[in-house]
Amino acid sequence: MHLSRRYDRSHGGETAEDATRPGADVSHYHAIFDHSLEAILLTTRAGTVVAANGEACKLFLRDGDDMVGLDRDALTDPDDARAASAWAIRERTGRFAGIVTMCRADGSHFEADITSTLFTDASGAELSYVFLRDVTERERAGQALLANEHRYRSLIEATGNIIIGLAPDGMILEWNREAERVYGVTRREVLGKDYFARFVQGMRRQSLRSDMARALAGETLRSREEAVTSRGGERRVVLWNVTRLLDVNERPVGVIASGQDITERKQLEAQMQHAQKLESLGVLAGGIAHDFNNLLVGILGNASLALMDVEETSPLSELLRDIETTALRAADLTKQMLAYSGRGRFVVRPVDLSSLVEEMAHLLQTVISKRAQLRFDFARPMPEVEADATQLRQIVMNLITNASDALNGENGAITLRTGVMRAGGEYLRSPFLDYQLEEGSYAFVEVQDSGIGMTPETMQRIFDPFFSTKFTGRGLGLAATLGIVRGHRGTIRVTSIPGEGTTFRVLLPTRLGESDAVPDAPDAERSVRGSGGVLLVDDDPTVRAVATQILERRGFTVIPAHDGAEGMQRFLRDRTSIVCAFVDLAMPQMGGGELIHAIRAQDPHFPVILMSGFSETEIAGQFGHEEIAGFVQKPFRVEEFDRALQRVFAR
Repeated sequence: MHLSRRYDRSHGGETAEDATRPGADVSHYHAIFDHSLEAILLTTRAGTVVAANGEACKLFLRDGDDMVGLDRDALTDPDDARAASAWAIRERTGRFAGIVTMCRADGSHFEADITSTLFTDASGAELSYVFLRDVTERERAGQALLANEHRYRSLIEATGNIIIGLAPDGMILEWNREAERVYGVTRREVLGKDYFARFVQGMRRQSLRSDMARALAGETLRSREEAVTSRGGERRVVLWNVTRLLDVNERPVGVIASGQDITERKQLEAQMQHAQKLESLGVLAGGIAHDFNNLLVGILGNASLALMDVEETSPLSELLRDIETTALRAADLTKQMLAYSGRGRFVVRPVDLSSLVEEMAHLLQTVISKRAQLRFDFARPMPEVEADATQLRQIVMNLITNASDALNGENGAITLRTGVMRAGGEYLRSPFLDYQLEEGSYAFVEVQDSGIGMTPETMQRIFDPFFSTKFTGRGLGLAATLGIVRGHRGTIRVTSIPGEGTTFRVLLPTRLGESDAVPDAPDAERSVRGSGGVLLVDDDPTVRAVATQILERRGFTVIPAHDGAEGMQRFLRDRTSIVCAFVDLAMPQMGGGELIHAIRAQDPHFPVILMSGFSETEIAGQFGHEEIAGFVQKPFRVEEFDRALQRVFAR
């Protein structure tokens, strides 16, 4: 299609004759239009085609005659909103450049990069040259690139890991949302910045740059843990893996650092290790207490027996009572060890914490530093807790002593507070205990000091046995406190700031329903006389020897056994002559519990008295009310045996 033949004066232009007029040679313009490798349309202002060159005809799959007279609606995709916008822009500015979807003669579409410019010809008519380039493949490639970018972004965001891309010089190329969370810095703030200069301090820069160079060289680096501090000062522990980033030609263009935030996992591991350590120490303490109690039976029991044979006025009587007193103090130490193991509850009663602490007020004043001021804040009324009052007093004494030590001999204040609160599961969670308490009502006793405070490292060890920041420690103080709390199924919270003081809060579940307190034992001022056989089962020869002497002095014939299996054999053999049995709880092969159940299977009403270094409350939870006729706690004296026998034969 030649412009000189199609563009006549009916379109406001010149005819072929005009083009041959002297001074009006425009043939070279016609040649450019006809032979251009770019598709060109000449249209009216309204968009009707006046002329189309050969490339335009090929592009629209039409010949020249078909193209002339087509309006813009016939050439553009009606669903493409960009077309209307393009016309509006050209009307307003006189020109347009952009992408519009066009229609071919066969109904197919193509993406055209259009440049359109309005001009006025010699006759005053407004026309427009429209240059078109088919960019369908380019647009498809662009869309594919965008789709890949979207998939890439979705992938790095969906991993849940920190993803950081670095150029060889350390410039940040990538920074995902998890990196934003951990570092507290947005992607926009850090892209293009030097990672090492902004986030790595001191000598670590050289080390990490060396690691990056090794990764770029293709070396496989081992995973490593690094601490990351956010802009807000929060410290997180991150497990990093670094790999090199390659371009399409397999050339290294940077590294990708993938980091997993393992802060919570590390904290949980530390808590589990601490709980396991406490559990192991508790088992050890319980085992030592068991063996120690058996040794004390020999000391305390024999001293008690000797006192029966010595006159009150004899010099030996005073010496024996000193031995007895010393053995009882040693027994108190085993109780602390049992308390640490979580098996130290003795006599459980309903207890009002405010009343209990108030009764101790005068005593507490005597154990603190002379330069300490002790303040009290008691809540009233207070719901009761099911607890051993003696052990709660031990908790208060230990915490007050610890608070006084924390003042370091300086002036300061110690506040002892009681109260009640409703606590949720998260509040009750403690890194020092290996169980989770249920939400509910809890009474608390709190000791707060204005002393030197503790570092996080010190706080992790405060409940370790014999741990102390002093030159001379106080043994099992806080360790026993933790055991008592564990034995009462409570929890303990500790908060401390170096230089500002420490607060210990012990929480115990409030009493719901009737008390299951252990009843008072019957009066045992008088000794018991009896006859018949008594089955004595204990794996410790010292215990058997002392118990045998006590029972024989009370008129009984002792049938000894060194474990549960032998005890059952003796029971079956001498059943008709045995009137009761004393059975140790912890024994090899067949323990006391198994033996009791075996005896009950033979005779449901046979009286069995249990012996143990653990408390009666702890034991009561393992047996029904009818299974045990009496209880003797080790180490024992003659009086404890008399009390148990009196309970059995008074039935």
